[in-house]
Amino acid sequence: MSPDYSKSGPRTTTLYIGNRAGGAAALQARFTDDDKDFAANWIDDKLLFIQVWWGRITSSDLILDVDKGTFLYDEFANYGELVEPCR
Repeated sequence: MSPDYSKSGPRTTTLYIGNRAGGAAALQARFTDDDKDFAANWIDDKLLFIQVWWGRITSSDLILDVDKGTFLYDEFANYGELVEPCR
């Protein structure tokens, strides 16, 4: 569920993950103050790769084990050191 950009921040993106039996969502992950770029892709039947951009140069890469409901990997990236300042 994408944020409502018509309202002023903080904005929230919510990821709903259904259970294997169907019906209501089994897991819900909520990201507050994320920027416009959010992606979630399945690695296999139980692992979900999530990338959340917090701004133009900072992001988080996450791997979620949906069976256990826990994050196996959580890495924050700051690409500011790779960018040269404006002159």
